[in-house]
Amino acid sequence: SLVLVGVLVLQGCVWVSAPVKKLDGLSPEDRGAILGLPLYNEGELAGKEHAVVNSVEGISCKYRMEDPAATEIDAINEAKYLAKDQGAEGIKNLKCDPPRGRTIFHTCWESITCVGQAIKFAK
Repeated sequence: SLVLVGVLVLQGCVWVSAPVKKLDGLSPEDRGAILGLPLYNEGELAGKEHAVVNSVEGISCKYRMEDPAATEIDAINEAKYLAKDQGAEGIKNLKCDPPRGRTIFHTCWESITCVGQAIKFAK
């Protein structure tokens, strides 16, 4: 029984829920500002002076079997939420991983992760 207790304690320490920001509870103005945050690739930013504010990571997570599937759109929107929260005016080089199942780091049945760089333009 000590082994079982040890496994459960370890599981609680290692398996962390993926952070997910829900846009549903936001005002229409805030939601529109987040969803409208532009995505850029390096070519689109050529000649435009900008600075990286921070890296952002959006995660779409299917926590329970009966939940809807994880989607790339939800992961992108979460990355936009985090970027906007940091005062960014866009995200560059956003890349999304293919869907994955459970890992030791997330308790999602299925998840999609998108990572990019939040940017601000020089004034």
